[in-house]
Amino acid sequence: MKNLIIFYLLTLSSCGSANYSIKGFESYVEEFHAQASKYNKAIDLAHLDISFGDTQSAGPEVIGLCYTYESSEDKDIVINKEFWNDATELQRKELMFHEMGHCLLDLDHDDSIVNPPGRPKSIMNSHMIATYWLERFFDDYVKELFSK
Repeated sequence: MKNLIIFYLLTLSSCGSANYSIKGFESYVEEFHAQASKYNKAIDLAHLDISFGDTQSAGPEVIGLCYTYESSEDKDIVINKEFWNDATELQRKELMFHEMGHCLLDLDHDDSIVNPPGRPKSIMNSHMIATYWLERFFDDYVKELFSK
C-alpha cells in the first residue's frame, strides 16, 4: 500500500493539463494522507502543488501560505525556504501539517490554549508551537487536527 501511495503522489504532476508537484515534500504529504486515513478523513491530493517561494510579502513572520481558488480545485502551498533550511524535522512536519490543514481540510487558525497552561490547543495555531509542546503532544495535535 505504501508503494501505491508513493506512486500516486509522484504521479500527481501528470494529472490533467496543469503541472502539480510535491517534489521534495512527498514524505510529509504521505504521512498526512496516512493520518487522514487513520481518522477517516477523505482528502483530495489531485490538485495539490507545494513549492518554495515568497511568503514574506504576506508578512515578515509568515513561513507558509496556502492558496485556494474559487475558479478551480487547485491548492498551492508556498513554503519559506530560509525557514525550511534552518528548521528541525519536527518544525517542518508541524508547518506542513498546518498548511495542509488549511488547503486540504479547509481549516482556519485556532489560537485556543489548553492545559497545561499555555499549551496551544491546535496545530492550526497561527504561530509555531514551541518544540517543548510538539515533542510531548504531537500525536494529540494530529488527532485534534483530524477531529475538526
